[in-house]
Amino acid sequence: MYQVTKFFVSYQLNENEVLVYSTLTTSIFVLEYKIYVDIFEKQNIEKYPEYIPELLEMGILYEVGEDENQKLQDIRQKLVEEERGMKSITIAPTMSCNARCYYCFENGSTKGNMSYEVAKQLVKFIDENCIERKLAISWFGGEPLLAVNTIDYITKELTKRGIEISSTITSNGSLVNNEIIKKFKKWNVRRIQITVDCIGEEYNKIKNYQGELNKKAFDLVESNIDLLLKNKIRVHIRVNYNPKQTEIAERTLEYFYKKHHKNPLFYMYAAPLDLKEIEEELVDNKFLGFMKKLLDYGYEYNSYLNENDDNTDKLLNSFMIAPSPVSCYMSYKYRFAVDNNGDLYKCHRFLGRKQYSCGNIFKGVEENEIYKSFCTSNLVDKDCNNCRLLPICQGGCNANRILYNKKGACTPIKDFIEQLIYMYYKELSRKEEIDNEKN
Repeated sequence: MYQVTKFFVSYQLNENEVLVYSTLTTSIFVLEYKIYVDIFEKQNIEKYPEYIPELLEMGILYEVGEDENQKLQDIRQKLVEEERGMKSITIAPTMSCNARCYYCFENGSTKGNMSYEVAKQLVKFIDENCIERKLAISWFGGEPLLAVNTIDYITKELTKRGIEISSTITSNGSLVNNEIIKKFKKWNVRRIQITVDCIGEEYNKIKNYQGELNKKAFDLVESNIDLLLKNKIRVHIRVNYNPKQTEIAERTLEYFYKKHHKNPLFYMYAAPLDLKEIEEELVDNKFLGFMKKLLDYGYEYNSYLNENDDNTDKLLNSFMIAPSPVSCYMSYKYRFAVDNNGDLYKCHRFLGRKQYSCGNIFKGVEENEIYKSFCTSNLVDKDCNNCRLLPICQGGCNANRILYNKKGACTPIKDFIEQLIYMYYKELSRKEEIDNEKN
């Protein structure tokens, strides 16, 4: 005996056809409407024995008595446990910044630069935990380029200890120059992410830089982006937007698209601001609109795609509908964000807020409630067990759950998943037509 999985999404194409997508296996197919009703709604599965083998293979059917949720938990448990030592870390060498953005996540967090004593201990902490001697560092902040000497020191000391470093940097881009770019080579920087929320004077007002920089900020950052691309450094532009003022972000995206869309090292995406006064439904609606726009521009929405993924994987990630083994890679026991004081956190958005820390580099990891809520295969919210999108989000963003609310933890695609499935189907069909014409 078989039953239909709960891990599927359907979209009615017309009165005769229904599109079905498995959120567990990514299988997608079109079914005659009356057959869809028979199998998926009336559970008359045995009526169609010729369909059963294929539906089993696609993950749409499973045997009565099997526990789908347990299988997902087993996958999560394996990945939570399997990482051998530290492979990546987020480091804030400073929590200070030369900009004063009104929406900054750091509002309410402690400021300051990392001292030599903290940097030295951090090197020791990493050295003791980086078993495989390869480490990906995300330099964060604050504005990390305010602490160049600290980055220099940590990189140099880890390299001396035989640890192979690769890194990314999240920056406002204002401090980039030729000397910094030379250091990027030493730090093995693979990518820099720069937030550019708007253009011209609007940018200058939002960033609110200190001193004379404020008057020429946009022109400077724009020229620095050009300089980075000229030096073959991959640049990701993040455009934050207020869902009530999306026209600003739309102009910004269009401006940079026209200027850089032919450069394969340039990428951009839009992200909603975490503003408590904004209704979540409005955020979701605008999010879909920006996804469509960026796909039209030819940019995958997911900015962390593996360049080695095949085209189907990239397309799935573009629409944010690919299944994931864990809700967040901070679920791994050895993954941390570290602030300027050496405090350890399970999310970079907690940096500088000691109430969310889980130990420090001097005394070690504290397996408190915050730590346990991340490093577990169990779902924090039991309601997630009944969600059809569980294979995609695996329980959602725990940081959002802690900082905001239960609904804030859900993947932003939850309210328009049907539209995404349809868009994905249309894109697959379009690519198939192009391939057929080539052949």
